[in-house]
Amino acid sequence: MIEKEFEQIAKTQFHNKQFQKCIQTCYKCISINPALQWTYDLLGYSYMNLSMHSQSKGCFAVAKTLGSNEQKVINYDKLLELLTDKEKQYRIDKRLTPEKSNNPSSKIAINLITKNDEPRLEKALESAKDLNPEYIIIYTGDIKAKEYEICRWYDPKCTYTEWKDHFSEIRNLAIERTTADWIIWLDSDEEIEQSSIPKILEIAKTSSNPYHKFELIHSSIKMKQMRMFHKSGNKKWEFAVHERIVPTTLPENHSDIHIIHNIQNVQKSSARNINIINRELEKDPSNFDYHFYAAVEYHLINQQMKALSHAEKFLFNYTTKNNDVKKMYMRYLKAWICAFHLNNQQKSAEIAFGQLVHNCNIAEFWSLLGDIYLNLGKFDHAYRLFENAIIMGQYKYDGLWATDLDKYDKYPKIKMEYCKTKAGVDYTQFETEINTAIIP
Repeated sequence: MIEKEFEQIAKTQFHNKQFQKCIQTCYKCISINPALQWTYDLLGYSYMNLSMHSQSKGCFAVAKTLGSNEQKVINYDKLLELLTDKEKQYRIDKRLTPEKSNNPSSKIAINLITKNDEPRLEKALESAKDLNPEYIIIYTGDIKAKEYEICRWYDPKCTYTEWKDHFSEIRNLAIERTTADWIIWLDSDEEIEQSSIPKILEIAKTSSNPYHKFELIHSSIKMKQMRMFHKSGNKKWEFAVHERIVPTTLPENHSDIHIIHNIQNVQKSSARNINIINRELEKDPSNFDYHFYAAVEYHLINQQMKALSHAEKFLFNYTTKNNDVKKMYMRYLKAWICAFHLNNQQKSAEIAFGQLVHNCNIAEFWSLLGDIYLNLGKFDHAYRLFENAIIMGQYKYDGLWATDLDKYDKYPKIKMEYCKTKAGVDYTQFETEINTAIIP
């Protein structure tokens, strides 16, 4: 039922030429059921209308793998061939010269690191050209490759350095070279949405807040991420992977500024990230940040039991701030694990989740854990976890973590409805407990 409603909404948006809204609706539906061919068809045509040929090509390639179109009206091979030609022409028409590309007097710098990503690199750099930016590029690939030549077209002083499995070290090199006041960090598989350019220029001109979060659209995920910051104050990137600059004040959110993430090989990037995370955990096994992101990466490649294991370790290390909390958590963790593995101790699970909700107020964690249980077919557990994510969304800022109330009110509710239809149980008591819970 939910999927049919999404299909009707998406098709209406497409016919009304609301292509960005259609894309967002399709990705919401994919987050519930990733195997619907019509979603990728609509995504492909929407991206095509926006002249985003790489994204369009990727979506049609996925649609082709899902089987023949029922009415057999779409020739995927012909579409893919057409889009490949458009990509080539785009690179010929849009290539910049060094004199036009780099502006060291600009107020805005684009910091980018890249390696072995020539097909998408130019589009990433080109998407920022109307900011008239200072391009600061750190290249870690083969200096004989065409990609290095492209880097030097946009940044004549492009820095080459050896890749050492540590993203923060590389990004900090870019900060050191930057002369502009503001920095936007971008990856080679990302693009700045063109309608966002005037809004970014306005921030650079008028904002007194040094930190700004933009909306990142990544496959079926839509999240806010700090993408623009003022260079003042000796800011440095931290962590080897899933790196971040730790803000000293609450960042300003911009839901109307979008960055599109065009990741094509989740397995490959997750394998790289997992290797880095495991190496860091060998140095510091209690680092809850790395356990959280290990859970994220294993979840993305559908290794849910490993994801669950790291989620448990994250929660354990996050909540063991003193011995009393540690002892209390261990009691409820046992009940939680028993409920999961035996699947016949509902009351133990209720007690466990009821207590854990008071010990971890990070909405991202509860939403991730809900997705893990959803993929494992534990719909009753997933329902309760999504409910917790909504509650924790009211925490606008918690130490290093920033959460978005709108995100953790909207998407978990959709997934909760899906869990209800799959589990077929009465959640009235659960909802009453959650709604009356006292949040510390």
